[in-house]
Formats: sequence, structure tokens, C-alpha cells
Amino acid sequence: MKKKNIYIWAFSAVTILCLSCFVWSWWVTRDIRATDSDGLSSQKLEVKNLFLTETKEHKKYWEMYAKKGYYSSSDGTVTLIDIIGNFYDENEEVMMSFRSDEGRYNEKTKEIHMTGNIYVVAKEGSAVRADEFIWKGKEEFIKAQGNVKINKNNDIITSSERAYFSTDLTRFKIEGNSVTNVYKKNKNIAEKK
Repeated sequence: MKKKNIYIWAFSAVTILCLSCFVWSWWVTRDIRATDSDGLSSQKLEVKNLFLTETKEHKKYWEMYAKKGYYSSSDGTVTLIDIIGNFYDENEEVMMSFRSDEGRYNEKTKEIHMTGNIYVVAKEGSAVRADEFIWKGKEEFIKAQGNVKINKNNDIITSSERAYFSTDLTRFKIEGNSVTNVYKKNKNIAEKK
């Protein structure tokens, strides 16, 4: 009988210890449990000197460097401040370089949305300035809007409210209060004589 009492006391002690640990952990985690799931899913992370890149089939697709950035877990968006970057072609050569005051990259939609003092230069020499620039991938046209200025190798200079570009900036369409100037390159004076 004595052995049985020892087992009962030991089992009771372990049970009381486990219950007290359970109550203590419940009490300690009350603040965490009070936070709703939206509070946990909308955490933000700030990073300085951020470098983002995307590859497809082991080839560099685009890259961006920002002096500062924020990641929001609620919508999978990276907000970048003071950015520069490049888009690459199939041969991994830079086809377009850009700079912007601010940009956002959504990891779900793969969309890059830049705003503020945007300047884009293509490999073939075309340049674009705009207030807003939206890139959704190589298959879709790039959209620029707000004070859009296009300089195509000093042959064509346009200004408009909106423009749509092929991803290599070789083709474009302008819309809204547009002005276009076409320049013919002057021949050398010696050739005219």
C-alpha cells in the first residue's frame, strides 16, 4: 500500500505542476492572444541599403537598389526610397536603366510602380521622364503618366500626359495634350557644297 501512495502523490505532484505551468503560460501570453490576426499580418520591416533582384530561368530579369525600404507583410509590398535599377534582356544585357524618388514592388502581382522624378534610359538611347511609371512584365506595355517627356535620340521629342512603351522603349504611344517635334539631322556643311 505504501508504494501505491507514493505513486499517487508523485502523479498528483506532476499533475499540479503541469496545471500551474499551463495557467502561468496562459497568463503570460494574454497580450499575444488579444492581438487579432490582422495585427500580426500587417507587420512592417524597415531596411537600409536594400538590393532587390528577380531572375527567370537562372537569368537576371531586373535589379533595384534603394537607400531605404519598407516591407509590409499584409500585402507583400516592398516600398523603396531613392532607387536606381536596370532591366535586362534575354542575353542578360542591360536594356533599360532608371532612377526614381520612390517605388513599390508587389511580390504577388510582380508589378513595379515608381513615382517622383523618374528618369529612364534605354540601351538604344531613348530617354523618358515622367511622374509615374508602371511596369507589369515583359509581355505588357510600360505605362508612364504625368508630365511625360520622351526624347528618342534627339530625332523625336514629345511631351504628353500619358505614354505606353514596349519594354525596350523602341515603340511608344502618347495620349493627352501631346506635343511632338521631329528633327532632321543636319548634314555637314562641307557636304552641302
